[in-house]
Amino acid sequence: MELQREPESVAYKLSKHLLDALNERFYFVEDVKELALATFCDPRYKKKALRSLDKVNRALRWLKSEMHAVEEEQAAEQNVPPKPIPSLSSTSVL
Repeated sequence: MELQREPESVAYKLSKHLLDALNERFYFVEDVKELALATFCDPRYKKKALRSLDKVNRALRWLKSEMHAVEEEQAAEQNVPPKPIPSLSSTSVL
């Protein structure tokens, strides 16, 4: 059975209602650091993990910051100076 795309069809109304409900319930997910990073790093989503380029760039900055914090922690444990962090403000996917 093929999904009808006519706005009057029951299938179209149901799919629109479900999509609206999901968007309303989960709109904030990309703004929660842990959830955004988990989604961004999940290989199943590849380049479509987050809805906008700004949110992708923010997740990339968060990830680099987390990685740098781990490097600093490891360097402190080994008494080695940490490597300088790359510029986070100019990080862009494009």
